Amino acid sequence: MKEGDKGFTITFDDSYENEDGETEDGDSGFIDEDGVSMLPDEDEVEDGMTAVDKAVDFLLDDPGEDGIHYSDSDTHLRGWWTKPVYERDYQTGLRTDRSYHPYGFTVDELSEIRLRVAGSR
Repeated sequence: MKEGDKGFTITFDDSYENEDGETEDGDSGFIDEDGVSMLPDEDEVEDGMTAVDKAVDFLLDDPGEDGIHYSDSDTHLRGWWTKPVYERDYQTGLRTDRSYHPYGFTVDELSEIRLRVAGSR
């Protein structure tokens, strides 16, 4: 993450469904600890794209099996988005959830992202 950057760090949570149908925890951690920048490049800026636009597109791309959900951590909209069942392996019972933790966005930008992502469903 660079100063002035806006984007998401990405984490994952694996779980397994055992033979009894119960869920067991698996690995968890960062997919991209350094973050994925949402700052538009020069061509995107010329087309009128903002970091908010790029973030909304990024979150809505490949929503996985169960869509995307916002998790509000406090009253200042500093939550994160999760794609439950981002991937599933029916042979092994592995289920992978991904979470997208924003950084660098203002509260107003996060609010706009949240509203636009929720409005797309």
